[in-house]
Formats: sequence, structure tokens, C-alpha cells
Amino acid sequence: MFRFIITPINILISFLEGIGRYIELMLSMFRSISTWHKYAGVAVEHMYQMGILSIPIVIMTSLFSGMVTSVQAAYQFETGFIPTWYVGGVVGEAIFLELAPMLTALVMTGRIGATITAEIGTMRVTEQIDALESLSFDPISYLIMPRIIAAIIMFPMLVIIAD
Repeated sequence: MFRFIITPINILISFLEGIGRYIELMLSMFRSISTWHKYAGVAVEHMYQMGILSIPIVIMTSLFSGMVTSVQAAYQFETGFIPTWYVGGVVGEAIFLELAPMLTALVMTGRIGATITAEIGTMRVTEQIDALESLSFDPISYLIMPRIIAAIIMFPMLVIIAD
């Protein structure tokens, strides 16, 4: 009878619980910054997987977005009062400032985010994270910090390649 009142409250409570779990994860991640040097080798491996293996995708994405932007800009300049020799400068600025960083972030978020989610999800299902805890490893320091460090280092480099 009072389902229309209880359902939004349950949705709000689960939303707030999710935010609380996220904040708890971020706090424990920032607490584990002091031990990042223990797993630097793992971070290098993640840099290779996140960065080097993503270069072809970044190049293809930026190449095709640049081509589409230049064709569209040339078409728009053709019908107006702006000379067509401005196309290169406009497209260069648009790609450099807006499109390359945004498209690289979107593609990498999808590719790298899905990979990390699948890896950690599989580790949770097969109880590998519980095994790390039982061996006195901090799973946050071992699983999350190397990936964060690798992303902080490699994503700007991928944007430079896309530019």
C-alpha cells in the first residue's frame, strides 16, 4: 500500500550506500600511497598494458576524428564568408584543445575501465582477493594503486600522441 513511499526511500538509501562505499575505497586508496613503491614493478606492467597497447586505438581514433572534423569544417567554410585556408588552423586547434583529449579519455575509459573491472571482478569471484588478504597483502595497495599510478602517467602520454 505504501510502496510508492518506500521504493524511493530504498533507492535513496542504496544510492547513499554506494557513495559511502566509493568514499571508503578512495580513502583507503589514499592511505595506501605510502606503500606504492612496493608494487612499482606491477605499475610498470600496467603502464605497458594501458599505454603501449593502447597506442593503435588512440592513433586510429584521433586520425578519423581529425579527418571528419576537417571535412565538416571545409564544408561549413565553403558556404560562408570564411576563406577555406583557415580550415587547417581551425581543425588543428579543435583537435588539440578539445577532441583529442576527450576522445582519448572516452576510448581509454571504455577499454581500460572494462579491462580493470573484468580483472578485479574475476579475482573477487575466484576468491583471489580474499587470498591476498589472508596472506597479509593489502588488496588496495596491490590491485588499485599500481593501476592508478599507471593511469596517471600513461593517459597524458596517450593524449600527447593523439594530439
